[in-house]
Amino acid sequence: MSGYDIRKLALTPAQKILSEVATAHGLTVADLRGRSRVTLIVHARQEARYRLVVELGWSTPRIGSLLRRDASTVAHGIGAHCLRAGISAPRPAMEARAARYDTAGAG
Repeated sequence: MSGYDIRKLALTPAQKILSEVATAHGLTVADLRGRSRVTLIVHARQEARYRLVVELGWSTPRIGSLLRRDASTVAHGIGAHCLRAGISAPRPAMEARAARYDTAGAG
């Protein structure tokens, strides 16, 4: 399929967020949706979850469906991102969940 500019293709708001986060971290959207537990990828994935809930108002089950994760994993990741970034979680329970597991700021 030659002759088209991928930058001009219409993306959904969620696809746009995933693309922006992946690009900012030198990753692909497939990396964000994959199973890797490499810290760089995990942190980027958690940032994408945070942005989806804050910018689009998505629920954790909906984000989990997009990123192939359980809703509780999504909530934990959002809280971990907030702890790492020093920002308030969109829902207090997310931050509390992540704080229980944060032993060395690894998130």
